[in-house]
Amino acid sequence: MPEEVKRERSRSGCMADLSESLTAADIAVLKRLNSAGEAWVVGGWVRDALAGITADEVDMATTLRPSEVAKLFPRTVMIGEAFVTILVLPDEKSNSAQDEPSWEVTTLRSEGTYGDGRRPDEVEFGEDIREDLARRDFTINAMALDSESGEVIDPFGGREDLAAGVVRAVGDAVERMSEDGLRIMRAFRFLSGGTLGYRRLDSDLSAAIRENVAMLDKVSAERKWAELSKILQRQNTNRILAEMDSHGVLAKVLPETILRLEVNFSGTARVDLAILCSN
Repeated sequence: MPEEVKRERSRSGCMADLSESLTAADIAVLKRLNSAGEAWVVGGWVRDALAGITADEVDMATTLRPSEVAKLFPRTVMIGEAFVTILVLPDEKSNSAQDEPSWEVTTLRSEGTYGDGRRPDEVEFGEDIREDLARRDFTINAMALDSESGEVIDPFGGREDLAAGVVRAVGDAVERMSEDGLRIMRAFRFLSGGTLGYRRLDSDLSAAIRENVAMLDKVSAERKWAELSKILQRQNTNRILAEMDSHGVLAKVLPETILRLEVNFSGTARVDLAILCSN
């Protein structure tokens, strides 16, 4: 596997075989996983590639258990032992660790209840990619690419919602938002479609956010800031913040603060937070 990989993603045709947009290193990781089990590209890479946007991070899901994944690659890091995720690194160490590619490989899962409003009480290994996709937050994130066949597995209409510019919850919106308070913040982050323009919240999701906004109290300040910083660095920041404010989200994220929503932001998160909170 190459030590350094410059990820140049194809921006051509949304309906083309997405596997053609994977790098040689991506395919090598997938082939090694498929040699011992089954593996798919999942999440944001599939969403962005379908939209014709350059996607840098390639996350994968597999039927293999974490210990089996670790045996296949000489360099791995367990980054979420409780949540069965392993960071796979190139076989040979790069001279520049900063430029070194990596792949998050997660064992298929089926999750139960979320007692603390942030993480599942229990995680069970799964065997079905569609069951794994069913536990995800939004339809545009609940798609998977079979790199061998080129098939996009899309059981919840994510491709249609992507084309329509809609952020919609997988399944019951109230249930999805009540499981994990951070999903409320993520919903607003995905309103920015980059060069494709502004997306809108599905009406059921909008209502579910208003109903479950108190779930944000269970999310740490660090995690809320991480999501807010991503929003501040995206296009349509003012419009997204206005939506968050109208849903009561900003009052939970930045309580007892008079906010300036109609200002010009710099695109630098910490600077823009200061601008947002100054009056």
